[in-house]
Amino acid sequence: MQPFSVASVAASCSTISTRSLASAAELDDILESSAARGSPAESLASVHALLHHISSQTKQLQEQLTACDSIPETLRADLPRLLAMCESALAILDKQLRRLHSVSPELKPDSRVLRSYARYLDIQTQIFESYKTALAR
Repeated sequence: MQPFSVASVAASCSTISTRSLASAAELDDILESSAARGSPAESLASVHALLHHISSQTKQLQEQLTACDSIPETLRADLPRLLAMCESALAILDKQLRRLHSVSPELKPDSRVLRSYARYLDIQTQIFESYKTALAR
């Protein structure tokens, strides 16, 4: 097990925040140029909102981590792993969005897959919120 590093965790938060905003920008392009209507467009909009929310949450978490005098042991153990999982999921989502956009603007995304990512991102933001609460104590 690697030792806990606030700088490393803060860098992961920054990476997640940046990647979330980049993915949201890609979704903006897809939504503007796409003929997607109905469920896929709704799913894209849902994922778009969650990407902005996760960016905000990780930015706030980063600020709290760097300002915190001490970090609870449970967060020291869980936070790097959770952030790594979130980074991986966002990398996959971002890559798929870029492929979707580059292949064909008219291609309709699978709304079930988008809903799955939306649920995952929603769970991630809830966990980040609970970590922020723990750090504020």
